[in-house]
Amino acid sequence: MLDTKKVQQRLSDLAATFKAYLELKAKPKTKVTKGDKRRIQEFERELDAILEPEERSNLIVDINTVAAFFSITTRNVQHWVKAGCPKLKHGTYDLKAIFDWWKKNINASGDSQETENVKAEYWYWQKENARLKAQQTSTELVKREAIATAWASRVAEVKAGLMSLVDRLPPLVTGKDRPEVRDIIYQEIWTLCERYARNGKYCD
Repeated sequence: MLDTKKVQQRLSDLAATFKAYLELKAKPKTKVTKGDKRRIQEFERELDAILEPEERSNLIVDINTVAAFFSITTRNVQHWVKAGCPKLKHGTYDLKAIFDWWKKNINASGDSQETENVKAEYWYWQKENARLKAQQTSTELVKREAIATAWASRVAEVKAGLMSLVDRLPPLVTGKDRPEVRDIIYQEIWTLCERYARNGKYCD
């Protein structure tokens, strides 16, 4: 069954987009900013995708699909957009347009410094992802909860030791002179410190 509300909203969005596009196109060339030009290009890509749905609907994708296609992170995609990578409205992307941009800017030689920076960022995260996967495979990476649990357990031990001093110290120091009492308390504290600082699985 046709969702009339959804269709109505889509048509309303399309009308608003087209109106904004026409207003930008009507501006005198001397008053058109770089931001205006970028928005005009985005509007044209979006309208073009709507006018040719049979050929291009399957190429309009979200950021996760773009990241998966190029084997990069969504953060990389966001950096690409800042560097000029085409993006449609509502968090959608024209995969063919991005691929054409990628061939021209990321996979080309003799690039500008801006593009070199994008490349460097791209390869850094590729390397970082590979490193993290290798660490996961070799079990060097552990869950934060496991480390937190191990340390919480150790702190609980020390707390229990401190609380037990209330009952343990009186009989130990009864009848002792001041230097002896000091030595006894010092030894108790030292024992607790050693227990807290001992080597462990997550506590080298």
